[in-house]
Amino acid sequence: MKSNLIGDLELQEILDRDPWVATSLYEAFMQSKRLYNEFMQQPHRLSFAWARSYLEEERKFFGKDPFYQRLSENRHDVESMIQFAREQGMLARPLTVEELFTENTRGT
Repeated sequence: MKSNLIGDLELQEILDRDPWVATSLYEAFMQSKRLYNEFMQQPHRLSFAWARSYLEEERKFFGKDPFYQRLSENRHDVESMIQFAREQGMLARPLTVEELFTENTRGT
């Protein structure tokens, strides 16, 4: 797998220089999720006939919140992705979950 090293370095430089960027991005994702949830509370606004039925089926399958955003809710998944990447030789060295998140977003 080819990595975009320059993009990774640029992102790291931005986060090192302006750590608020990570928090702002996280807050934007959370706001987007809130707007989505508000919209989905009104399935009559959706453009397909069985909207309520589809939403009920989705909730049965995924649970109340299929779009977890917080690290605490996703830690196991992130750890699994790190493990898979390590097993497939995609990592130059072992990583921790904490290394992938800025200090100001680790508590989410």
